[in-house]
Amino acid sequence: MTHGFVVSRESPKIGVSVVEGSESLWLRRQFWSQNHPMQRGFGGRGSGGEWSFRAPFRLVDLRALLEFELPQPIEELLGLQSFAQGLFQWIEVEVGSVDLSYNKISGQDVVPWLLSGGCGDLRYLSLRGNIVSGGIPVLDCGALEYLDLSANNFTSGFPSFRDCSSLQHLDLSSNKFSGDAGASLSTCKSITFSNLTNNQLTGAVPSIPGDDMQFLYLSGNHFHGEIPPCLAASLCSTVVVLDLSLNNLSCTVPKSLGACSSLESLDLSNNNFSGELLIDTLLRMGSLKNVSLAFNNFLGAQPDSFSNMTNLESLNLSSNSLSGLIPPGICQNPRNSLKILDLQNNMLSGTIPASLSNCCQLVSLDVSFNLFELHNRSSCKLEYPFNNTKIKILC
Repeated sequence: MTHGFVVSRESPKIGVSVVEGSESLWLRRQFWSQNHPMQRGFGGRGSGGEWSFRAPFRLVDLRALLEFELPQPIEELLGLQSFAQGLFQWIEVEVGSVDLSYNKISGQDVVPWLLSGGCGDLRYLSLRGNIVSGGIPVLDCGALEYLDLSANNFTSGFPSFRDCSSLQHLDLSSNKFSGDAGASLSTCKSITFSNLTNNQLTGAVPSIPGDDMQFLYLSGNHFHGEIPPCLAASLCSTVVVLDLSLNNLSCTVPKSLGACSSLESLDLSNNNFSGELLIDTLLRMGSLKNVSLAFNNFLGAQPDSFSNMTNLESLNLSSNSLSGLIPPGICQNPRNSLKILDLQNNMLSGTIPASLSNCCQLVSLDVSFNLFELHNRSSCKLEYPFNNTKIKILC
């Protein structure tokens, strides 16, 4: 079966044409023809000219196809009802993937309209990078595996799911969703990737099903309080990336995080954590490669035991209240992997140890805005040769 989308500068309509006998999907843009065999249209804008391509069967990719401007109220769209019935009955029956990302689709209630014919076998839906606003209906899409509504203007409550048993990838970042994400996702047991960054979520860090969770991004919201121990307990067997940065979290880092043996990237920067660094907790995370604890209120000294984190590639402890010396044994383990070390804007003192040359893979070192004793404070630059590369130490 072949489906064509037709757009005209002179008569801005979209048509759906159906031609039997083909197992391919064709998307076509051309000047609107009043003689086109099938016209189900709604208001929109497209440029002149003509192009076409064939996509794999059961795949719709409308990326960069045209600009949609959905008038308000959306019911006033010319031919909307017949268009929706024709297009989305087709989606319900046949389409497994719909990608409308990075167009200029705008208006309210686009998602309810888009799914007005039901979800059917729809497995992939992306509206990423548009200007869509309004609400989202309760999603009853049992086959849906991939949902991306990121970088839009949604301002409603957090989406609810009646059936999300197949959902694996969820990206709702860069919107203004609010509400209880944990309650909404409580039955989504198959999620492996969840990005809720840059929304208006509040309250405690939500308890999100962690049976298969590998990538969890909760940065840039308004979560407060401590990291609940149950969160670490539910995620630790599978999580690889955990980002809780840019919130209002406080207290100390729970020791239960130490059980996250698969965790490779931990970002707790830009919060209000305090107390001494829980080095023992970090040391138990044997897979850690990237750690950022910057812009918090951690205090105390750094121990030589950091050298036991042989997989660690990036460590950012900047803008805290750390004091004492840079531990001379920080790279004493010959198997160390440290490439980036950021200690700027603390209260570190003493001298910069020459033993840093043991960090043979180091490419970036920043110890500026500390209390080091320097022989030449006017230039405030030192250079050390690390692995045949000169690293500039900013002071």
